[in-house]
Amino acid sequence: MKKIIVFVVFILAFASIAFSQTNNGKDQKTEQQIVKIMTEWGDVSGRRDIAATSRYLPEDFTITDCDGSVQTRSEYLEMLKSMPGGFTIKDSEQKVRVFGNTAVITARYDVTAGNQNPGAFRYMTVFQKQNGKWMPIAFQRVCQAKQ
Repeated sequence: MKKIIVFVVFILAFASIAFSQTNNGKDQKTEQQIVKIMTEWGDVSGRRDIAATSRYLPEDFTITDCDGSVQTRSEYLEMLKSMPGGFTIKDSEQKVRVFGNTAVITARYDVTAGNQNPGAFRYMTVFQKQNGKWMPIAFQRVCQAKQ
């Protein structure tokens, strides 16, 4: 009987440790940090501020675009440099889930360039905590049909 009680206590302790590490994706402070990073990253990218944008992206960052093409960090920064003008990004429907040192944000965003609205997208970005700082390591967007 003692062995069963010890075993049950061990399982409950292990389960509580595992639960606290994933926190069922609920970590409001981290959620707010991730949303803030996405907003700031969109703002500096829209202004085509390459130096500021590069600070948001680790060396191994990748983007998967609507057509399935993949860009590295350096390719993304080069693309921003070559754009003829700036743009604005407006995020909505953001949902962040946190799992230890990994977080995932899903959202919708609309891009506007001048008087034009070039697109509406959905995205998912995977973040990893590196040296105490949340960094996006992978970004994937899906183009939405124009309405």
